[in-house]
Amino acid sequence: MVHPAARGTPERTSLIRMTGARDRSEGRLAARSLAAWLRAWTDQELADLVRDRPDLVVPVPTDISVLATRAAERTHVARAVDGLDQFTLAVLEAVLLLEPPVTPAAVAGLIGAVPTAALDRLRGLALVWGESALRPVGGLALVLERPAGLGRPAKTLLRRTDRSLVAGMLAAHGLPGTADPDEAAARLAHALPQAIAAADPAEQAVLRRVDETGGVGGVAGALIPAAPDDPSPVRRLMARGLLIPVDLETVELPREVGTVLRGAQLLPSVPITPPPLQLAGNSRRDVDAAGALAAAEAVRLVERLAEHWSAHPPAELKSGGLGQRELRAVAKYLAVDERTAGLLLETARAADLLGRTTALDGGFAPTGSYDGWARQPVPDRWATLALGWLAMPVHPTFIGERDDRDRPVAALSGGAWYPPIRELRRTILRVLADAPAGGAPTAESRQARLDWLAPRRPAFLRADRTAEIMLEAAALGLTVGGALAGYARLLLTGQEPAAAAAPVAAALAKALPAPVDHLLLQADLTAIAPGPLEPELARSVLALADVESPGSATVYRFSETSLRRALDAGWDAASVHQLLARIGRPSVPQALSYLIDDIARRHGQLRAGSASGYVRSDDEALLAEVVADRRCAPLRLRRIAPTVVVSSATVTALVDGLRAAGYSPVAERPDGTVVLGRAEGTRAARSLTLPVADNTGPDERTAARIVASLRAGDRAASHLGGVPAGDRGVSATLALLEQAMSEGRPVLLGYINAQGQDSRRIVEPERVGGGLLTAYDQKTQERRSFALHRITEAILLADDA
Repeated sequence: MVHPAARGTPERTSLIRMTGARDRSEGRLAARSLAAWLRAWTDQELADLVRDRPDLVVPVPTDISVLATRAAERTHVARAVDGLDQFTLAVLEAVLLLEPPVTPAAVAGLIGAVPTAALDRLRGLALVWGESALRPVGGLALVLERPAGLGRPAKTLLRRTDRSLVAGMLAAHGLPGTADPDEAAARLAHALPQAIAAADPAEQAVLRRVDETGGVGGVAGALIPAAPDDPSPVRRLMARGLLIPVDLETVELPREVGTVLRGAQLLPSVPITPPPLQLAGNSRRDVDAAGALAAAEAVRLVERLAEHWSAHPPAELKSGGLGQRELRAVAKYLAVDERTAGLLLETARAADLLGRTTALDGGFAPTGSYDGWARQPVPDRWATLALGWLAMPVHPTFIGERDDRDRPVAALSGGAWYPPIRELRRTILRVLADAPAGGAPTAESRQARLDWLAPRRPAFLRADRTAEIMLEAAALGLTVGGALAGYARLLLTGQEPAAAAAPVAAALAKALPAPVDHLLLQADLTAIAPGPLEPELARSVLALADVESPGSATVYRFSETSLRRALDAGWDAASVHQLLARIGRPSVPQALSYLIDDIARRHGQLRAGSASGYVRSDDEALLAEVVADRRCAPLRLRRIAPTVVVSSATVTALVDGLRAAGYSPVAERPDGTVVLGRAEGTRAARSLTLPVADNTGPDERTAARIVASLRAGDRAASHLGGVPAGDRGVSATLALLEQAMSEGRPVLLGYINAQGQDSRRIVEPERVGGGLLTAYDQKTQERRSFALHRITEAILLADDA
């Protein structure tokens, strides 16, 4: 992402009305506020801001003034800062550390590099505004309270320090006391350099150690007044204000002290470009071919699971989700480990292939969209799964771990919900895509690149989570040996899922072996598919045989059970022979032909109905054999005619019991017609997909409409008094309070108390949260809380107010 002015994308320009006839450069130079500076942007630049920071337009602001207010609010600023790379973040910290006016040349001198591109990006994100004089937005000082690991300014710390402690610090330097915290900070800051130079070696060591640990240290009894001659070097430093107490057990190194200690090395050296990727020795050329086979296997496993759940929907836990025993059963049925089983379940859920049934006891089954998905070619099905995995706000590794209530997280329960994992997946794939085709970056260089790209990412989202995501990507066929497959690179084009699926599927289709239309039939009743079968042929083969060994050359086995299943589904001996004669190579083995004929001859000789149940057959001898068979004794068969036997068992129990005894009955309806054809599987009535805010930003057309709305709002506001309506109201009040906190300035507050009395007072804002403003009231000389909705006026005052 670069500064909007450097983009010049023709597609965007064609969609947005440019204001080339209007020269906005003078407006930028003369701008005295962030809102005025943004108004001087072109429509194209505003649209790029909307796309890069989509949280600013939810909901759509009424005008550019509201947009500027949101851009400076702490929550929105934090989201933008979290996406900065290490060098751009260092440039931003330099802007915060330098005394105004901050120029690009001063920033370059501080960081030791020309930061043109980084500054363009910060301007494009509206984190810094201004051309020759750079100004950070108000909320930055609250998000980056300790830039470059330095403590907060002495003025900020002393505002929150007891007045008696401040007086003692000034007295230790021989300075007169004052009730004004800003004046006290100015006097102390003036004395600090000399005090640091006069510190003894023990005190110098303490200061450097605190600076190295982020400017904060732990001290017992920090709020107890310290004496300049205390035997402890820490307390001697506290007495002179070189360490300032924050609470009972914490002290902080003022920024002025840290600046003197570091000297010219105020900012650590940061590489301008990301660290290079080192390739592992196991890089391979056949990544696409190997990955395509893994992708096809993932599709097969999801289909196998869905078909199994269609016939046997598992129950849902009362607390929601799939029980651990059922998860183990899924892993055993698919012949995978539990981690992979959880990944396949959550990925299928994200692709809207699994949902909840309408049964009273609850359960899981394929959704209605599964049937359409199952009829698609393998590449299209895989593209749906891969895009679902990329977008799902769930981290399957959490399945089985203990939650905050010490209960195991169940699959399909939502307990593994964690939206930040989505961006980490995409970032990892982008890093892998930077390597040459077939190249696998080493884990160390890959992690170093990730740390440079997002240094503010929480530690638990780094090495461990990266390794887990790499395992998921390998299981789904996106990577092979740590290298990204060529077709998986197309997932990162930034297109909408519906548009991205087609090119991904087309690329995968080229990597997959060409579909075959034949089987290699063996004399031992097995058959080998020398490649992926054509979709319709694969369904027919699965109706006749069971998969014995999956892989690039799938092995199928024909058995009495599998053939009887086909006959139950409506096949007959002639159609089975015809299919095998067409696809079998070199020819159909005699053993298989005999088995088909034998099963077909015996199939349906016995017929079961409800009497509760009955069995009838034209073969009296066979019926006599069944009645006399001890294996059928549990069915309690009773012969009522030479060709009819009845039982108290149900039709289903009769059919299952006779088949278990080695017979081949079929069920029939009360009118005598045979019940053939596959029973309809269970389908889910409710989706399991988890809604999550999409942070990819609006598309180009939507961004253009938003910009047009902002311009219209400005024009409308100009007719209502010359000041946009968004410059007033709660948002503007919050922005002003945050600016006051970041700059340490007082605020004239208009406030209506609970009794309805109106008052005006000067306060020093300290914290905003939970609908309350916590501030030091200069009139009562105490900290108070003010309800934000009762504030009627807020005016930022000068430092000496």
